[in-house]
Amino acid sequence: MAIGLDLGVARENATNVSELPDLHALERVEDKALWALAFAKDKMGTSYLSSAEISTMLSDVFEMSTDVPAIRMALSRGGKLVHTKNFGSVRKFSIMKAGRKQLAGAASRAAIIIDPQKPHQGILQISDLLGGLSGLIRVCDPYLDRKTLEITPMMPDRCEIRFLSNHPKDGPEFARHLKAYKVEHPNLQIRTMPPGRIHDRYLITDHELWSIGHSLNAIGSKQTIIARLGEEIRTEMERAFECLWNNATVLG
Repeated sequence: MAIGLDLGVARENATNVSELPDLHALERVEDKALWALAFAKDKMGTSYLSSAEISTMLSDVFEMSTDVPAIRMALSRGGKLVHTKNFGSVRKFSIMKAGRKQLAGAASRAAIIIDPQKPHQGILQISDLLGGLSGLIRVCDPYLDRKTLEITPMMPDRCEIRFLSNHPKDGPEFARHLKAYKVEHPNLQIRTMPPGRIHDRYLITDHELWSIGHSLNAIGSKQTIIARLGEEIRTEMERAFECLWNNATVLG
C-alpha cells in the first residue's frame, strides 16, 4: 500500500463511497478523521495519513473544514481505533478494526449524554462536537456568563458564531472579559433579548440542529442530553433564530 496523500487519486474515488457512512452526517472530529483513514485505505490504497493530510483531503476533496490540531488530538487519544507510526518527524495514522467498528455506528449517533460523575469525559465530548463544526454557528442559550467564554473557544476560529442570550447578570464584569476574549477570538458576536423572550437551548449549523439540555456555562455539572434533531425542524428553528437575532441588542 502507498503512504501519503495523492489528491488526484482521492478526487477520482470521491464518489465511490457507498460502503462508508455519510461523511456529512458525522459530527465528531474523531469520526471524520476515521472516515478519512478508511477512505484512504479502502479507496486509495493508502495505509497511513498524517493529521495535516487528513485535513487537506477533507477540505479539498469533500469540502469539509477540520482543524489539523483537532484531528491530531482526537486520533492521538484514539487508542486501539488507530495505529500510529512515525515517518521521520511526522506522525501518521492508520485505521484499525476497532476504528471501523466505531465508524460503522457513528452516523447513527443522535445524542450525547453528559454524566456529572464523569465531568472531564463530558468536556471532551463537547470539545469533539464543537471542534468539528464549520460555517455559521448559531447558538441560543439564555444563561450567559464568563464561564460561557471557556466553552466558545472550542468552536473553530474560522467559524462565525452568533450567540443569542439574555443579558448577563454580571454585566460590567462580563463586558471586561468579553472585550479581552474578542482580541483573540473576534469571530464571536453576542446579542441579547429582554428577559422572558428565550428559554430553549440549541445550536444550529448549516446542516444540523442540536438541542442542548443544559446551558453551556455549566456543562458537566449536571446530567444532560445533547440531541441532534431533523432537517425540517432545523430549517424552522433557523428562521426563528434569525428573527430574534435581527431584533436583539448587540453586546460588546
